[in-house]
Amino acid sequence: MELRALMSSDVALCPLGPVGGRHRVWLWSALVAAVVVGLTIDEPVMAAARPLYHSDTAELVNNTIRYLGTGYLQVPLALLMLAAGAVYGPRVRVAGAWTLAAFLASGLVAHVVKLFIHRARPYVSGPAPEQWIGYVGNSDFASFPSAEAATSFAVAVTLAAWYPRVRLPVILLALLVSLARVPVGAHHPSDIAAGALLGVAIAQCLISVATCRARNHAAAS
Repeated sequence: MELRALMSSDVALCPLGPVGGRHRVWLWSALVAAVVVGLTIDEPVMAAARPLYHSDTAELVNNTIRYLGTGYLQVPLALLMLAAGAVYGPRVRVAGAWTLAAFLASGLVAHVVKLFIHRARPYVSGPAPEQWIGYVGNSDFASFPSAEAATSFAVAVTLAAWYPRVRLPVILLALLVSLARVPVGAHHPSDIAAGALLGVAIAQCLISVATCRARNHAAAS
């Protein structure tokens, strides 16, 4: 009976709700607090992590875990879900479409914000560009917010909305990918927290849009 309900077109188009549910206020409060705390601990944390920047461990992390938070995994996953929808039903297809949208939107917004903040990465010791155009395409001054954290959390929250049973593993994976950017000197803790906040916000907005579209579809049927 439950399977039939999930396979019905109206239910299949609808997410089961945003991560946090009625406790979303606490979720947002925790994320904002994480950004504030991150700003206060950035310097001591990065000072402690500095010896790891060029270590074998950092190199391994940078060449493995990092790519779990980029389009190398997330885009193929979303495209696979879109293709699998032909076999497994509209719910997989719709979830894949919104997952792809979450990745693209969070990545785009994160990179636009970077252009206006242009914070130096922890490993940068040289002077900043003298003109604003010098920041365009300059990854050395694109630390805040972390795009990997933004896309990872946006995708994780979106997947969790359609498939609550995978909520814990996908969010833990997003957290792992995000935190792995600190010991390699790519991001400050506050960059990670801000990226997570951005990713969750974009995912929640897309989930709300998806819910409204599903309801309108059901009303028109």
